[in-house]
Amino acid sequence: MLCFGDRSATLMPRRDWTREELIVAFNLYCKIPFGQIHIRNPLIIELASLQSHQNEASKNGKGTASVVPPTASSVPGFSR
Repeated sequence: MLCFGDRSATLMPRRDWTREELIVAFNLYCKIPFGQIHIRNPLIIELASLQSHQNEASKNGKGTASVVPPTASSVPGFSR
């Protein structure tokens, strides 16, 4: 989620990331070559979209059990 100073409340409410989200995001950060970590990177957009869908579903009362979280296997470009 992006926060831009005083306008952050109008963009998206801020929340802490879960442990799983941090692990997946850090893994992706370690895999993307230097100089390609930016907001227009397709892998970062995909991960943000997955996390956004998970957050929307849990906020709408579907609960986290019915939502597949963005795990390492669901992130494009992830390899062990």
